[in-house]
Amino acid sequence: MFKFLRSTLLVIVLLVSLAALAASATIWAITQTQNAIEMSAKLASSAVRAMQHQNEVLALKSQHKRQLMRQKAAGRLKRIVVAVPVVGFVAAGYFEEKDRRSWLADNPGKTNSDYACELAEISAEVADDVLAGLPVDIQLPDWAIPTCDS
Repeated sequence: MFKFLRSTLLVIVLLVSLAALAASATIWAITQTQNAIEMSAKLASSAVRAMQHQNEVLALKSQHKRQLMRQKAAGRLKRIVVAVPVVGFVAAGYFEEKDRRSWLADNPGKTNSDYACELAEISAEVADDVLAGLPVDIQLPDWAIPTCDS
């Protein structure tokens, strides 16, 4: 009888130990799952912030390129206006070719047609700004302002 009691007590202790181990393993698994969920949320949040930052940087680069093209167009317009006949036109042609090659290098995948279109749009804007600064009210006619398909 004593041997039976001792065996029963051993089985009960083993069952209680096993139940405690199972409970602690379950709690550990739940905690690790919660940590994984929190880390995934932080990672997703960081990815969204990185994408937003990248979009802001791209927008600023595009805006900067446009401002640079406006400045180049203003300089080009001034060079052409004050060009000395023959020599001045040759120099203006050289500067234009240099600017075109530079633009094509900065914009891979674009064509000469894209350059001409963007140049025409920006030159029209600059010409309008220059004309607006004159004491006489002069504006470009609607047909002189290009519209390009993007």
